[in-house]
Amino acid sequence: MGYFRLAEGVIHTVTAPKVPWQTVMFSGAVHSFADPTATRGSSVYDEKLARRSYAMMRDFFSESF
Repeated sequence: MGYFRLAEGVIHTVTAPKVPWQTVMFSGAVHSFADPTATRGSSVYDEKLARRSYAMMRDFFSESF
């Protein structure tokens, strides 16, 4: 299943019950970018992106709930 097909399924699932949601893509982010123990291969921690993503998550939660 392609990414956009999967995304359509997620969008439908959360839109139907009117659940607040958002999605964000960071250019250059790799898998596990917010995991400080990720240190090799395609799983590498990125402190700047981790801080930004956590700040965005906290803002979203405070505005939505």
